[in-house]
Amino acid sequence: MNVAINLKTRWTADTGLVIAASFWGFDTILIKLTIVTFPPLFYLGIRFLLAGAIMSVLFWPKITSLGKSAWFWTCLAGTLLFGGFALQTVGLRYTTPGISAFLTMTYFMFAPIFKSLISRKLPESKLIAGILLVAVGMWLLFFQNRFVFGLGESLTLLSAVLFAMHILVVDKAVNLVNSVALATIQVSVTGFLSIILALILEPFPREFTSLSVLTIGFGILFGSIGAYLLQTGAQKLTPPSHVGLLLSLEAIFALLFSVLFGLDVLTRNGILGLALVFLGTILAEWTRPQKTPAGNKA
Repeated sequence: MNVAINLKTRWTADTGLVIAASFWGFDTILIKLTIVTFPPLFYLGIRFLLAGAIMSVLFWPKITSLGKSAWFWTCLAGTLLFGGFALQTVGLRYTTPGISAFLTMTYFMFAPIFKSLISRKLPESKLIAGILLVAVGMWLLFFQNRFVFGLGESLTLLSAVLFAMHILVVDKAVNLVNSVALATIQVSVTGFLSIILALILEPFPREFTSLSVLTIGFGILFGSIGAYLLQTGAQKLTPPSHVGLLLSLEAIFALLFSVLFGLDVLTRNGILGLALVFLGTILAEWTRPQKTPAGNKA
């Protein structure tokens, strides 16, 4: 569908996307501080189950009308989302928020790589250039800097792979189910699987500190429901290229907040490495706007 976008509504939508990215960036800091003492999988389970319950109450009629095929693809998307969040959150225990955010952002690069493999087509030149920039950035960050590519970084990079697979499944699911039901079921599946795995692998939380309650509350209201509403609302008013670019600012916000909280300290090589990772990922993800009739954008 072609939608007319004027400058005022586009700027409003873009502002909403920047706010959503800032929510996710700050959420990374709160999670890092919380999971020092609070089991990470229990955190995910409680956060996503409560968010899923709230969203289910709000959007129940749209969920009950789904067919079997829609349920399959939506639950598969939720399973991949759970895997991505589980690896990312556990990995955050062993790395800094800034590094975690930038490594997670590489899912923008992995997604087109997987699409090329599935379609059996050679990747575009911009994708190859983006991969090279990311590789040089990683080399500067981990081999020419004080950082070590250890367990936390490995888990986070694996989470980016699952997030990329999640994008491909969502591309299939959006043709079968409305976006509200898709988001609600994914959030609920993530919470359910997190709790199940937490009961098997982690000790039950002995107490809920004020920080853990704040982090769970912020994650539900702002990191899940608030950011989702901003994102879906903005996607109706701004081009897809703007959505991907502005949401990737999450990594920048996470790094800035992390430095302010004293959780990340970067050298010159570290800053240059992160900049190349960011630019390479954006280059790999960036799509050239399609030509549309005058006054309209796809």
